[in-house]
Amino acid sequence: MQSEVTFEIEEPAVTAAQTQPADPSILRRLVAVVGVIVLYSVYRELRVGAGGDVFERGLPIGPFRHALTIIKIERWLWLDVELGWQRLALDHGLLIRLADAYYAWVHQVLTFGLAIGVLLWAPWARARYWIGAALVQLPMALVVFALYPLMPPRLLDAGAPWGGRALELHRQLRASGFVDALAKVSGPWSPAKVGVGSFTNQFAAMPSLHCGFSLWVAVVWWQWAQGRSWRFVGPLHAIVMFWCVVVTGNHFVLDAVAGWAVAIVALLAMRRLRPEPVQPDNGLQGESSLMPSISSTWQ
Repeated sequence: MQSEVTFEIEEPAVTAAQTQPADPSILRRLVAVVGVIVLYSVYRELRVGAGGDVFERGLPIGPFRHALTIIKIERWLWLDVELGWQRLALDHGLLIRLADAYYAWVHQVLTFGLAIGVLLWAPWARARYWIGAALVQLPMALVVFALYPLMPPRLLDAGAPWGGRALELHRQLRASGFVDALAKVSGPWSPAKVGVGSFTNQFAAMPSLHCGFSLWVAVVWWQWAQGRSWRFVGPLHAIVMFWCVVVTGNHFVLDAVAGWAVAIVALLAMRRLRPEPVQPDNGLQGESSLMPSISSTWQ
């Protein structure tokens, strides 16, 4: 009969507290809020630059051609519902006013409000994931804005310099029938007239970040409000925003689809980049795992 005694030094157990990043102070959280606002301001400036060279011979020829292409694709896919939805909303004054107000105000208020709430009160690991997924959408959208400037439906029948009416007449096309609902229905949401001298990139329509961020709001709201009765508010916001961007003439349906795709890719990308937490050791050794273990084999 023979006995073998082996000594093995085991790694220290990882506690649950060690798997999560330290919760930052309120000051650091406030700094993060300021950082997000600064990054969004930079994005707005870059968004203008992304469409600075869209005019050819004084006309937005590229964005107009892209709009005609989108219309053809939607007709082939049976997705060309924009004009019918807009006419239905215009026939009911309350509907179009609600759509105008929701599009103009709720997008920024709800998106920024939720982002600030996440940065100030959410568990930090989740906050970093959620906010990262929001910010990643911005450079993705800028690339498409630069490569594919798109005239939104509301500008197809509008005059120079932003609209495509002159190009419609040149190509002997009949008017599309779309209207700029924000301008047609006068209210506090009505945009001021924009001249070429104060360029704001009217052709940053594909993808629709109104829809991209509304889907982000839906996902974050749904996950953060788990178990609460008002959990449905986030997904409902995404549905309402989709309807609003279409009936106001600000986006085609495919713009919304592209916006959702950008949001999904951003969420998945941040999930892939997020390091997997080490599972804590729930064994019996507990705090004594620094001690050598002794195993005996009898033969």
